[in-house]
Amino acid sequence: MSGLPHIPYAPELITIVDQADNVIGSMPRQLAREQGQIHRIASVVIRNPQGQILLHQRSANLQDSPLKWAMGAAGHVDADEDYLTAAHRETQEELGLSCLELQFIGKYYYERPKANIMLKRFNSLFLAETTQEPRYNPAEVAQIKWVTPPELKRWLVTKPQDFTRSIPDIMSRFGDQLLYSGPPHSSGYKSTIDL
Repeated sequence: MSGLPHIPYAPELITIVDQADNVIGSMPRQLAREQGQIHRIASVVIRNPQGQILLHQRSANLQDSPLKWAMGAAGHVDADEDYLTAAHRETQEELGLSCLELQFIGKYYYERPKANIMLKRFNSLFLAETTQEPRYNPAEVAQIKWVTPPELKRWLVTKPQDFTRSIPDIMSRFGDQLLYSGPPHSSGYKSTIDL
C-alpha cells in the first residue's frame, strides 16, 4: 500500500431549486434525480460564421443518451454555480472551446420520465458563434459534425431517434432564433469568461 491518504469518492453536487427556480441547496446528482428534485441544466448552441450548427455525438460510455446526437454542449449546474458559469464550464469540458461570448436565448422547465424516475429541470439556453475548431473530450464526445439548418431539420424529421430528447424541446421553443443565419441575437447575457 502506498503512503498516500485514502480520499473517498466525492459525488458531483448539483444546484437544487424550487418551482420558481430559486436556489434552495445542493445534493449529489444521482440522489437529486432519484428523489425527483428540481435542478438546473445549462445548454449552449454553437454556430460558425457560415451559420452551421455544431452537433456532437455523445460518448458510448455516458450514462444518459449514449451515442445520441446533441447540440453544442450541456450539463448540470453544479453547486455554487449560476447558469452562465456552468455553460462556460460545459463548453470548455466537452468541446475545448473557451472565451465564447454567450448570449442568453431563454429558459424553460420540463419534466420527463427516465427509467423509474421523473427528471425535473430548468434548462437555460445560450447561443455562441465561434471560428474556433472544437477540441472535444473523447470521454464525453464520440465525434462532432457541423450541419446547416436545413440539414438539421431534415435529419430531425427522418431520424429523430438519432438525437437526445432535448433537441426537439429546444427546437420547438427556440428554433427560429437558433437557426437564424445572421449574427446571434443579444438577449441580455454577454460574457467572455475564460475558464
